[in-house]
Amino acid sequence: MDVAILKNTLVKSYDGDRVVLDSGQVIKSKNVIWAVGVTGNMIGGFPQAVITRSNRLKVDRINKVSGYGNIYAIGDIACMETPKYPNGHP
Repeated sequence: MDVAILKNTLVKSYDGDRVVLDSGQVIKSKNVIWAVGVTGNMIGGFPQAVITRSNRLKVDRINKVSGYGNIYAIGDIACMETPKYPNGHP
């Protein structure tokens, strides 16, 4: 599947096609899974209506971002509200 897991690596930028690492290495990818931190690093372009506290995106029970049919968020960037967690949880 050609999956690369990088630890202790900083990402300088991602433009939807290329990941640029702090080392200068460039990785071509249409999909990036980021697993780090305790608050969301907001991705620009989302309306305020889907952004919750701590810069998280409001998601449904399958982690689909509210109002979008093909965008999903997991982990620290996601906020899923449930009856047990009405204020949401990542």
